[in-house]
Amino acid sequence: MEYRFKNFNSGFTFIELVIVLSIFAILTGITMFNFTDFNSNVSLRNLVHEVAMQINQAQNEAISGRYNSAGFVGDEAPSYGVYFNIATPNQFIYFADLNKDGIYNNSSVFDCGYLGEECLNEININTGDTVTGLCSELSCDSILELNITFTRPFPDAVMKETATDDFSNAKITVSGAKRGTKSIKISSLGQISVH
Repeated sequence: MEYRFKNFNSGFTFIELVIVLSIFAILTGITMFNFTDFNSNVSLRNLVHEVAMQINQAQNEAISGRYNSAGFVGDEAPSYGVYFNIATPNQFIYFADLNKDGIYNNSSVFDCGYLGEECLNEININTGDTVTGLCSELSCDSILELNITFTRPFPDAVMKETATDDFSNAKITVSGAKRGTKSIKISSLGQISVH
């Protein structure tokens, strides 16, 4: 009877183990890098849609004739709008245009939602993304503020920088914290599109 002994020394060598761990580390690094880009793209896309939805909400509330929670008193419902300012790129304001002049009148004495104030909601952007550009059909360089308002019963948008301006088209550009830009275009007919 003959006995054969198996070789129990077979297995991974130290070099093979280092190579496998190196490949695993490289694949993990690539995945994490791509996840960061994916996450920043999702954040930017969500912000652009949030801005577009806030503009759409102003349009819907103006058409419906809804009275705002700021306590508007009068015979007819106010206009509603959204206000952007390049000086505050991480914030925009949803407001009720109580005097129907087409612009946001900030008294800055009270907080948003206070009785008789135009400001209904101050939306802060906490993702690191910012509003980087406000454009009209004429120029992108000189616009520092943009007011987009809607008045009952029409879905048409009124876009102004000051009380005397009147734009037929406007574009809001939003830039991501890491890279990339997206924009929202608004026409005077009230059409809102995300690009």
